[in-house]
Amino acid sequence: MATIDLIDSPDRGNHGGVDLQKAANLAQIVALIPGFYCGYGTYVLLHSAQQGKATAPTEPSMLNTTGLLWSLAIFLGLLAVGFVLRIIAWGRSPRRQPKKSDSSLSPFYGEETGFRIESAMFGAPGIVPEPVTSKVKRWFEKGNASVPVSWQLLLDGRDPKPHAYKYLTVTFSLTEVEGKELAIPVPGGTRQVPGDCVLPTQWKELTLQKSWYAPAKPESTEVYRDKVGFIITNAGKKVEVWSPLWESPDVANQPPLKSLLRREGPKGWRSEDWEEQERACLELNPGQSFIGWIGLLASHGEGLHVRINKQTTGHLVFPMKIEGTLTYERVPI
Repeated sequence: MATIDLIDSPDRGNHGGVDLQKAANLAQIVALIPGFYCGYGTYVLLHSAQQGKATAPTEPSMLNTTGLLWSLAIFLGLLAVGFVLRIIAWGRSPRRQPKKSDSSLSPFYGEETGFRIESAMFGAPGIVPEPVTSKVKRWFEKGNASVPVSWQLLLDGRDPKPHAYKYLTVTFSLTEVEGKELAIPVPGGTRQVPGDCVLPTQWKELTLQKSWYAPAKPESTEVYRDKVGFIITNAGKKVEVWSPLWESPDVANQPPLKSLLRREGPKGWRSEDWEEQERACLELNPGQSFIGWIGLLASHGEGLHVRINKQTTGHLVFPMKIEGTLTYERVPI
């Protein structure tokens, strides 16, 4: 089973357990002093009593019965304190799980050959990742060979940590029968599509009406300096559309990726009637249009204004939900 481990910061709550361990050690070391005194004094008194039964010599002033009882009480008290502190420190210390072998981590499916998703977690650095296993599984069950790494799609439009890069970690397993070769996906290399995987037909719900290059003015303080605007119409069924991802071999998006959308008003997009609020997700009726923008970086060679006119800039990849089914559509601009 292929896995990618998430590395977290060390446990900061363990300092209390360490301090209690030190206090327990100190208490037991100090207990040695009255312990030695008690043992030595008992030996001296018993030895003197055996040798001087007839003469009954007086006890040494520093080794009297009262002092020995007090030293015994202090010795036992310090041992008890050290014991209690060790129990408390043990309760506060994190449990160390025994390291599992590869055989215990990897399931064995026998004759059930093929590709399967074991688990999927989505999140950002500094926050607890969220499980998205069921959504990733449904994506592959529909025949897709890849899944967009998008919080709009995987978390239903809820951004877990705005203005931060997010990551998807998928644990999967592959099983093949003896005598055949098992193709393992290599990061950065060619992805192997399972033999029984059929890619879905490209959706044609969205129609590009217009696109343009909108650079920021020199005196502007906008973060995204090279915006590309677009107007798109929903030519199919009622659909939910999220802010697009970006796909291009020549033009990169400005990080962090950002794109916002506005639905058309009652007068329609040709009258430039738009809702005031920009959103990351829109619900569109058939024939309804929306306007949006995406922040890109200036490209090498032909400028963005030339590429926009030729529609060679790249593809807007819109995560969509149609009749409860998650899908996506690439729109060239």
